[in-house]
Amino acid sequence: MRSVRRSAILGWRRAVVTLAGLWAAGCGSDGPTDWELATPLFDPDRVLLVDIEMAPADWDTLRQQTRTLEDLFGRPNCMDSPWPDPFTYFPATVTVDGEPLTDVMVRKKGFIGSLDTDKPSLKISMNEIDPEGRYLGLEKMTLNNSVQDGSYVNQCVTYDLFARAGMPAPRCNFAHVTVNGADLGVYVHVESMEDALMEGLFGDASGNLYEGTLSDFRPGWTGTFEKKNNRSEADWSDLDAVVAAAAAEDDALIAALEEVIDLDQFIRFWALEAIVRHWDGYAGNSNNFWIYRDGERFQFLPWGTDQVLADRNPVQGNDAPTSIYASSLLPWRLLQLEEGRARYEAALRALLDEVWDEAALLAELDRIQALIAPHVASGEVAEPIDRRRSFISERRAELLAELEDGLPGWNFGLRQPVCR
Repeated sequence: MRSVRRSAILGWRRAVVTLAGLWAAGCGSDGPTDWELATPLFDPDRVLLVDIEMAPADWDTLRQQTRTLEDLFGRPNCMDSPWPDPFTYFPATVTVDGEPLTDVMVRKKGFIGSLDTDKPSLKISMNEIDPEGRYLGLEKMTLNNSVQDGSYVNQCVTYDLFARAGMPAPRCNFAHVTVNGADLGVYVHVESMEDALMEGLFGDASGNLYEGTLSDFRPGWTGTFEKKNNRSEADWSDLDAVVAAAAAEDDALIAALEEVIDLDQFIRFWALEAIVRHWDGYAGNSNNFWIYRDGERFQFLPWGTDQVLADRNPVQGNDAPTSIYASSLLPWRLLQLEEGRARYEAALRALLDEVWDEAALLAELDRIQALIAPHVASGEVAEPIDRRRSFISERRAELLAELEDGLPGWNFGLRQPVCR
């Protein structure tokens, strides 16, 4: 079944729904995997109705929990370890489309920009109390408040683009959330980075999975990677191997990187981050990405795509080339090489030809707008979605104009450490 699972990420999410249904109907005697069981929860045409009931005092405590810049960056040697997590789980009664879930816990989630006390992003856990607890195969449900994306479309559209480009990415749709009867409105429901997703995307969940948050493959930066599985092994040597490869001399760099990461996949990942202008991702800000080692080499997975499809670029400035993000080590090193520049430009052009389908993307915006219209205030999303329509319609011409004389020069340095 490995080839069936891999093929599922090569198209739009409706193809995933079809494949999983066919598999469950008659492919093999062991039954569907957890990833396949969860498929109905990510039906792109579905807005889940999620009702949460919890002690009012717990809810008030949950929504007030936060992290400050001082908490994160004021710690001594703050880049030597993953960022502290102040959020705790609270017991709750949760129903999804009227179906009650048992033994459920809920916590707040977010780093800095998405934190909110009135409409907090939420993580619903089925396996905090019972490690074997699942809801249709899911260990966790991730509900993002979209406070940095008034259109609500950025995350699902972007993850679909990565999947359409043949790269691993989470599934995504929407939820309408209430807490203790109070209407919190629409949330973006994103597939959690758990074993089930790794099994679904790679056919194997035993490889090392890391979350990158202000993380890079530079000496002194890898401590912020958070290892999400296989923790008992206390072995981060695969990260060290990427650091060593990224430090190779120019004439050995490509070969060294090929040994430890899927370099073709990474270059396409990097190029698609630039096309959608994911300034807060790996290439642009050393942030919001995951890596998974399937076998001997890492692959990159997108995350935190709530600030895309827009012209804003607070890290590099709006005068930076629009076709390049390279504030992190891997893209910065590759741009110094003729072969690296050629492969990156080829990836940009290929993705524009093969994946960046304006008609399909604009139709998807129309579909999402109609889907969530009954769940948002009248006119709330119209103007933000119109700005995404303009970006999609103009993006190809903008990029091709910049590439007319070849890939532009890069005069911006690496992202500076956030603490010493």
